[in-house]
Amino acid sequence: MGYQVNGQCVATQQAAASMQCASYPMQSVSADDVSSVACVGVAAGGTSLQLQRTSTSGASPVSMSLAVAYPECDATEQYTDLFQLWGLGLLALVTLWSLRTFVLRLVTPQ
Repeated sequence: MGYQVNGQCVATQQAAASMQCASYPMQSVSADDVSSVACVGVAAGGTSLQLQRTSTSGASPVSMSLAVAYPECDATEQYTDLFQLWGLGLLALVTLWSLRTFVLRLVTPQ
């Protein structure tokens, strides 16, 4: 099992948090201010991101912690549909072979 972040499955919650941290910085623009939020670190265990907000208006940077949780994922999940499709194809082939054999036995005199 692993953790899903940005559509990818990673092995640990720490790796998931680090991957999300790499997607920063983010910027917001208002009429008189441009501020950006950057990830400055990940807490041990990957349970929270350490963020810092800076502003062009001259205000001092604000540090904050953002708790994160990631949904679990399975690394083999992407192959599940392939296995189901393969099974259905095999079932169809066996069914066709059985019908063919049955019809040939009915038609062919013994």
